[in-house]
Amino acid sequence: SSDVCSSDLADREALMGEIAGAGMEALASAGRSRLEAVEEPDPVRWARLRLRELGRGYVAFARGRTGTWRLLGHIAVVQHPAVQIVHRERVDSLAAAFGERLDLRVAMAGLLGLLEGVTRLVLDDDTAPEHWVDELERLAWAGLSGLLGVRPRELAG
Repeated sequence: SSDVCSSDLADREALMGEIAGAGMEALASAGRSRLEAVEEPDPVRWARLRLRELGRGYVAFARGRTGTWRLLGHIAVVQHPAVQIVHRERVDSLAAAFGERLDLRVAMAGLLGLLEGVTRLVLDDDTAPEHWVDELERLAWAGLSGLLGVRPRELAG
């Protein structure tokens, strides 16, 4: 009886890993196209514009595919290796979008938390998304710019 329960639980978590992978790929694909569309010769402005597009794309995905987005939030807490791999790949992919430095992974993990919070506000409070994307950009840029070595006068960009 306990073997059956263990097997069912393992199957359920593996299925969640598959669902997470498909959902994350859809989210990542939507984000990649927005990030790749940013053309800016100035590296500081380039990073800030990419950060803004990341926020806009995330909110747009959640508004357009609310069920998928909410399901991804529920699955994210599962401690199954497949789900954890998908999460790690998501963080690595975001970090790579801004550079090759290892400390960017930490920043991106934190940024994901900000993205989740902003998106919940937009969906739950029906708040104007542009306002919250502006707040996300302001908060995230303050941390990311420090990692990228941007001087204070460049923060206003």
